[in-house]
Amino acid sequence: LGEVANHASGGMLKLNNARLITDNDKSFQSKLDLIRNARNDIRMVYYIYNDDFSSSLFNTELLAAAGR
Repeated sequence: LGEVANHASGGMLKLNNARLITDNDKSFQSKLDLIRNARNDIRMVYYIYNDDFSSSLFNTELLAAAGR
């Protein structure tokens, strides 16, 4: 946890829970799982967004979450 916080480009992060996932497929699935399980709010920053399958799936899941 401390190692992730120390490498934050925006300065020191105050984290109470973090995971470092280096496998792209596992990372994508983890993000989808978080969106699908969200009940109150979603706070995310995503810097790669394109006209492709993964961004389309993110949109679909975010809209479904907003409907809950």
